[in-house]
Amino acid sequence: MPHTTAPSPRTRVRRLPERAHYDADSIAAIVDAAMLCTVAFQIDGMVHAIPTIHWREGGHLYLHGAKGSRMLKALTEGEACVTIALADGLVLAYDRDKGKNCTYHL
Repeated sequence: MPHTTAPSPRTRVRRLPERAHYDADSIAAIVDAAMLCTVAFQIDGMVHAIPTIHWREGGHLYLHGAKGSRMLKALTEGEACVTIALADGLVLAYDRDKGKNCTYHL
C-alpha cells in the first residue's frame, strides 16, 4: 500500500500536498528516470550545491564523484540534501503573467 504521509516533517510537500507520492515505487521511478541530481552539503559553515550524475541499485542511491572530492568527503562527515527533479514541460507565453507555469516532479 502506498505511503500517504511524508517520512518526516522535513520531507513533507507543502505546496499542493495532495499531489505528493511517498511510496518507494513512485520515488524509484523518478530516481530511475532522471539523469542528474543536485547534492547540497555544508563545509566550514558554507553551503555548496553540486550537480552530479546518480543511479540507483535496489534501495541504494549512488553518486558520481572523485574519491578525493570535497562533496564525497563532506557526505561522510555530515548531513546532505539530494534533489532530483523531472521537468515534463514548460508553458511559454509572451504575456509575463501567463508564462509562469512549469510542470515538474520532485
